[in-house]
Amino acid sequence: MHSFLDRSRSFVKTPIRMIPFSPSLRLLLSVAFLTPTLAMAQPAYAGPDVMVCGDEYDMQANTPAPPGNGVWTLISGCGFLMDDTDPNTHLYGLCPGSSTWRWSTVDAGGVQSSSVVEVISFDPNVPPANAGPDVTIALPNNSVPLQGSPDPNPPMLCTWTIVSGSGIIANPYDPNTMATGLTVGDNVFRWTCDNGPCGTTSDEVNIQLMLVSGIGTTGTEISKLFHYEPSTQQLVITDGAPITDMMIVDALGRSMTQLPSSAGTGTWDLSAWPMGLYLLRATVGGSSHVYRFVVEQ
Repeated sequence: MHSFLDRSRSFVKTPIRMIPFSPSLRLLLSVAFLTPTLAMAQPAYAGPDVMVCGDEYDMQANTPAPPGNGVWTLISGCGFLMDDTDPNTHLYGLCPGSSTWRWSTVDAGGVQSSSVVEVISFDPNVPPANAGPDVTIALPNNSVPLQGSPDPNPPMLCTWTIVSGSGIIANPYDPNTMATGLTVGDNVFRWTCDNGPCGTTSDEVNIQLMLVSGIGTTGTEISKLFHYEPSTQQLVITDGAPITDMMIVDALGRSMTQLPSSAGTGTWDLSAWPMGLYLLRATVGGSSHVYRFVVEQ
């Protein structure tokens, strides 16, 4: 009996036989080797949705492996392509707003796929937000139309908000909405316009609601500076009064800065003005004054 370490024991070598592949086995092996390659093929990708300031953009789609190819098509919106077969083509002539584009590909294995991308264009030429001129009104009126600009067009969004004071904004997205329920004193409103990647701007307007007919920051009697004569329909300004920055507004706060022709030194003819309540604001000798009067026909 031989031990495991006995080197005198002989072994018989069995020859290896070469078996030829059958056609079916060759096909099976071919599919096995090709399947991982096909599984790694990427579907079409049109790139991330994007917001741009202006009317141009470079697309960011994926590139099909040769001999695959792709093509761009416009689904909605408007714009132009430099090369509709280039995955990174230059897009130009975009209209403000949204446009949707489809990137369709055929890969090396003949598999078709597609993907879409949304490009939102903002207009860089839109003027900054403007809340309009400051307004002074008097009780019993406690409402006024706001005068914001620009009038926003999508995708830009503008809104009214209350900064201080109080009031009710009828439609915060309407540049010319009504502000009602104002309280005596200063009521500040802000008009903010969000123009996406082109930037955000805002502006404020002060609506001052007066309680009394006249008010002065000094002890001077307001009627000695200017007064309205209903019988002649004239506004009389005292001769020699150091008046500067005079402005007249109606009950809705609309400026009446274009006064009629003068009927004499320090006298203004208001006979052509509509009936209603008016406020005269002026700086006299460095002090601010407000005078309320009513025009009657």
